[in-house]
Amino acid sequence: RNWVCERAGLAPLAQSLYFVGSIIGGVVFGLIADRSGRVPALIGSCVVGCVGSVASAFTRGFLDFALCRFIVGFSYDSCFMLLYILVLEYTGPRHRSLVANLSIALFFGAACLALPWLALWIADWRMLLVCTALPGLIVIAAPWFLPESARWLLSRGRVNKAIDILHRFEKINKTKIPEDILEDFIASSRQTDNANEGIRDLVKSGPLRLAALYMTLMYMSLALVFDGLVRMSETLGLNFFITFTLASAT
Repeated sequence: RNWVCERAGLAPLAQSLYFVGSIIGGVVFGLIADRSGRVPALIGSCVVGCVGSVASAFTRGFLDFALCRFIVGFSYDSCFMLLYILVLEYTGPRHRSLVANLSIALFFGAACLALPWLALWIADWRMLLVCTALPGLIVIAAPWFLPESARWLLSRGRVNKAIDILHRFEKINKTKIPEDILEDFIASSRQTDNANEGIRDLVKSGPLRLAALYMTLMYMSLALVFDGLVRMSETLGLNFFITFTLASAT
């Protein structure tokens, strides 16, 4: 689109609007996840991202392109973070670090390694958007194979539904939850009223507030380094496809 010379600022401006959408979408889908469940929020975010990405391929000018990128950003990073959280809510502390890091390394990492070469092979940015967006529609089938978070169900007083899901896991894992543990779990769940827990509780608690601050600063730093490595490669005159691959490999 000849966004060069005096128009060179349009590309980073569109990308900035993408991240503005991410900030707003993270809050919106976070609230949906707390009020309606992890699975509905996950489906909504993935569908929004898919629609915005496919629509980007049919844009003609800057304004419509920037609007579509904002919509795509609105789904990021809820489109994968909600599933990430849901899985961790079913994982005990002993295995949580392994599950959290291995899934990112294998799937997100592998996809990032493949992405620049997929782009080079397709050699058309519009088609690349469509090809990378449409697989996201698989999420529509999520209600049939992805269980809702038992922790969230308990926070909404839906104890029986949570127990039903745990019984499904018993069959899959070919194991049995001891009856005394299950009874204690049900009793303690019904005595706890945490349906109204939210961001205000996070702010009120000193340790939680400090942990959230550390996580925010760490996440911002990592994102800055990762994104900066990719963007600096063009300025340094290095091959973009190779540097993106190397940055993803790290």
